[in-house]
Amino acid sequence: MELLNVTSRENDVFDFLFERMIAPGQQDGGALGQGILAPNVVNLQLDCPASLRGLAGLGLPIAPTRRPVCHYSSYRRPGTMALYARFLAAPGELPFDLLRTALPAQADPRWSRLGIRGKTGMMTWPLSGDATP
Repeated sequence: MELLNVTSRENDVFDFLFERMIAPGQQDGGALGQGILAPNVVNLQLDCPASLRGLAGLGLPIAPTRRPVCHYSSYRRPGTMALYARFLAAPGELPFDLLRTALPAQADPRWSRLGIRGKTGMMTWPLSGDATP
């Protein structure tokens, strides 16, 4: 069995809240959005520019993310349903190993899409006074 685990930093807020409600303080209580480490799993971070380039190289262009927080982006962005259809259509239609090699090996850290670089070059929260547009 092969598993495509689709994640997005756009969902970090929801993953965090889920972890606090379901398994507060437990080491193994992480949300699936943090990735799954198993040989039969490909973690696809759908808001990652390198992932989008890799998918486009496979003939699966997906529109880039437009919001730092959006649970539905993984379903509604142009191109996502074509990816899911191709992955699920028929065994071998999108070889698992080909998909794995087209994507980054590691996901971006949690919260990496919520902060923006301020004048100092440090990450800041979008509502802080140091943030630059």
